[in-house]
Amino acid sequence: MKRFPKINLLWIVPLYSYLGIKIVQTLGAYLNDLVNLFRYLGPGVLISPSFYVWNFVTYLTFIFPIAGMALFIKVLKADDLTTKKKVYTILGYLAALLAINFLAGLIYSCSYPSFIDSHGLGRMRMIPCLPTP
Repeated sequence: MKRFPKINLLWIVPLYSYLGIKIVQTLGAYLNDLVNLFRYLGPGVLISPSFYVWNFVTYLTFIFPIAGMALFIKVLKADDLTTKKKVYTILGYLAALLAINFLAGLIYSCSYPSFIDSHGLGRMRMIPCLPTP
């Protein structure tokens, strides 16, 4: 088994710490929102397609960083890749992670299944609001 050079630990440990903290923060916010949804709307929220879009986007924000952590380890241990390919693979993944987190934030906030209308009444959103150009 190939060992990691110590230089890799200088950026892997802070990156994994940051991703772990963001995953825990997202999980806490998701569970809080989920409890509030069921408290105010009850099980009727399960018929809303917006609820399923919101759940899928939240699922992506958990799974994509965790898959990236496994990808980094595989890329760094690969013997058949050059250093240049390793760097491009990791930078490409980080760019995709930023783009997905940005889009997920937009979809997450505008497809939340509950909203307050102009009269101050809570309503259940049936059609997810997806950002379009």
